[in-house]
Amino acid sequence: MGGIQYYCKVKEKKRANDGDIASAFVQAQAQKLPILYIATGDLTKKAKSMLEKEFKHVKLAKLG
Repeated sequence: MGGIQYYCKVKEKKRANDGDIASAFVQAQAQKLPILYIATGDLTKKAKSMLEKEFKHVKLAKLG
């Protein structure tokens, strides 16, 4: 087997919103890579909802 290459986006904000995730998703799609989204703060309710429904393949990691 081998390793998997991800598009990684890190946001250092208190609250990451759906627009942050959507822009990272578009950039990852342009490079045809899965996405790893790292956030230092919480997600908004709308962002959480979008992760569950529309962006199912986004891996989320929370720091802090």
